[in-house]
Amino acid sequence: MRPRAPDQADARSAAIADRGACEVRNVGADEYGVFATRRFAAKALVIAGEVAEVLEKPTAGCHQVGEHIFVTHRGNTDKVRHCCDPNVGIRASGDGAHDFYARRAIMPGEEITVDFALCRYTTATPRQRCRCGAANCRGQITGWKDLPAAQKAEYRDCAPSYLLALDDKYAR
Repeated sequence: MRPRAPDQADARSAAIADRGACEVRNVGADEYGVFATRRFAAKALVIAGEVAEVLEKPTAGCHQVGEHIFVTHRGNTDKVRHCCDPNVGIRASGDGAHDFYARRAIMPGEEITVDFALCRYTTATPRQRCRCGAANCRGQITGWKDLPAAQKAEYRDCAPSYLLALDDKYAR
């Protein structure tokens, strides 16, 4: 992984220090989501990821950070819910954690959502039915590998580089 530029490092430090920029809220029976408590401009760092544990094999809920590298994160990252039209994308930080960046402006009170396909090349569990309600809902939660080409093209600037490299390596 390449070192971060100073401005990225400064933004990460500020995001880690500004833990109050997002909060976890109950959104249903035993279900939680992460919500913005302030405005985020497009391309702003919303949640700075911090690796909690490197796993020997993938498990449900883990994030892939390399071809055979899977991690869990500290903080609110695991509470961010899936949406087929997410408001954040992912960039890998220098230590491999997933940082969540705004794909567009995010307003206070808005739920932070990510397409889980940006977190993994393939899914660890059988595909789950998607109930996100987005106009472009795919009907199922997939890994990057199974995204339609048009969706991959739309996500190209907000997908971790290892997903793009795996696509090139395993191109059909």
